[in-house]
Amino acid sequence: MCLHIKVFATSTPSQATLSIAADNSYVVRINGVVVGQSADEFNFTSTTQDVYSVGSVITAGVNTITFEVTNHALANGTPETNPAGLLYKLELTGDGCGTVVINHPPVISL
Repeated sequence: MCLHIKVFATSTPSQATLSIAADNSYVVRINGVVVGQSADEFNFTSTTQDVYSVGSVITAGVNTITFEVTNHALANGTPETNPAGLLYKLELTGDGCGTVVINHPPVISL
Protein backbone atom coordinates (compact mmCIF):
# COMPACT_ATOMS: atom_id res chain seq x y z
CA MET A 1 0.00 0.00 0.00
CA CYS A 2 1.31 3.45 -0.85
CA LEU A 3 -0.26 6.60 0.60
CA HIS A 4 0.62 10.18 -0.39
CA ILE A 5 -0.42 13.10 1.83
CA LYS A 6 0.06 16.78 1.01
CA VAL A 7 0.68 19.14 3.93
CA PHE A 8 0.91 22.92 3.50
CA ALA A 9 3.12 24.77 5.97
CA THR A 10 2.84 28.57 6.06
CA SER A 11 6.45 28.74 7.24
CA THR A 12 9.29 26.40 8.11
CA PRO A 13 8.36 24.87 11.48
CA SER A 14 10.60 25.32 14.50
CA GLN A 15 9.88 21.70 15.42
CA ALA A 16 8.22 18.77 13.64
CA THR A 17 7.64 15.24 14.90
CA LEU A 18 6.20 12.25 13.03
CA SER A 19 4.82 9.29 15.00
CA ILE A 20 4.06 6.13 13.02
CA ALA A 21 2.95 2.55 13.56
CA ALA A 22 2.18 0.10 10.76
CA ASP A 23 1.11 -3.49 10.21
CA ASN A 24 3.66 -4.72 9.29
CA SER A 25 6.69 -2.91 7.83
CA TYR A 26 6.98 0.60 6.40
CA VAL A 27 9.15 3.24 4.76
CA VAL A 28 8.13 6.90 5.10
CA ARG A 29 9.45 9.78 2.99
CA ILE A 30 8.93 13.52 3.27
CA ASN A 31 9.63 15.45 0.08
CA GLY A 32 11.44 12.39 -1.29
CA VAL A 33 13.77 12.00 1.72
CA VAL A 34 13.53 8.77 3.75
CA VAL A 35 12.83 9.92 7.32
CA GLY A 36 11.99 6.55 8.84
CA GLN A 37 11.58 2.87 8.21
CA SER A 38 10.96 -0.32 10.12
CA ALA A 39 10.90 -3.99 9.20
CA ASP A 40 9.62 -4.81 12.71
CA GLU A 41 6.64 -7.09 12.28
CA PHE A 42 5.04 -5.96 15.55
CA ASN A 43 5.03 -2.16 15.14
CA PHE A 44 1.30 -1.61 14.84
CA THR A 45 0.00 0.04 18.00
CA SER A 46 0.35 3.48 19.53
CA THR A 47 2.41 1.94 22.36
CA THR A 48 4.97 0.43 19.95
CA GLN A 49 5.08 3.32 17.49
CA ASP A 50 8.24 4.95 16.21
CA VAL A 51 8.82 8.69 16.60
CA TYR A 52 11.00 10.75 14.24
CA SER A 53 12.16 14.37 14.35
CA VAL A 54 11.42 15.64 10.83
CA GLY A 55 11.82 19.41 11.14
CA SER A 56 14.83 19.44 8.83
CA VAL A 57 12.79 18.19 5.84
CA ILE A 58 9.54 20.17 6.27
CA THR A 59 9.65 23.41 4.30
CA ALA A 60 7.34 26.37 3.85
CA GLY A 61 4.75 25.53 1.19
CA VAL A 62 3.50 22.14 0.04
CA ASN A 63 5.17 19.06 1.52
CA THR A 64 4.49 15.49 0.37
CA ILE A 65 4.53 12.64 2.87
CA THR A 66 4.66 9.16 1.34
CA PHE A 67 4.00 6.03 3.37
CA GLU A 68 4.85 2.62 1.86
CA VAL A 69 3.38 -0.10 4.06
CA THR A 70 3.82 -3.83 3.48
CA ASN A 71 1.52 -6.35 5.11
CA HIS A 72 3.42 -9.62 5.58
CA ALA A 73 1.70 -12.67 4.19
CA LEU A 74 -0.02 -15.05 6.55
CA ALA A 75 -0.50 -18.69 5.51
CA ASN A 76 -4.11 -19.07 4.39
CA GLY A 77 -4.67 -15.44 5.42
CA THR A 78 -7.57 -13.32 4.25
CA PRO A 79 -8.16 -9.58 4.64
CA GLU A 80 -10.28 -10.42 7.68
CA THR A 81 -7.66 -12.64 9.38
CA ASN A 82 -4.59 -10.63 8.29
CA PRO A 83 -5.59 -6.95 8.05
CA ALA A 84 -3.14 -4.18 7.19
CA GLY A 85 -2.97 -0.85 8.98
CA LEU A 86 -1.27 2.52 9.37
CA LEU A 87 -1.36 4.95 12.30
CA TYR A 88 0.40 8.29 12.02
CA LYS A 89 0.53 11.72 13.63
CA LEU A 90 2.50 14.74 12.40
CA GLU A 91 3.01 17.57 14.89
CA LEU A 92 4.27 20.91 13.58
CA THR A 93 5.25 23.78 15.87
CA GLY A 94 5.96 27.24 14.50
CA ASP A 95 5.81 30.94 15.18
CA GLY A 96 2.31 32.37 15.25
CA CYS A 97 0.47 29.07 14.83
CA GLY A 98 1.42 27.15 17.95
CA THR A 99 1.32 23.39 17.47
CA VAL A 100 -0.72 21.83 14.67
CA VAL A 101 -1.48 18.10 14.79
CA ILE A 102 -2.24 16.29 11.54
CA ASN A 103 -3.65 12.77 11.78
CA HIS A 104 -6.96 12.91 9.94
CA PRO A 105 -8.12 9.76 8.11
CA PRO A 106 -6.62 9.90 4.62
CA VAL A 107 -8.15 8.82 1.34
CA ILE A 108 -6.28 5.68 0.29
CA SER A 109 -6.00 4.33 -3.22
CA LEU A 110 -4.50 0.90 -3.76
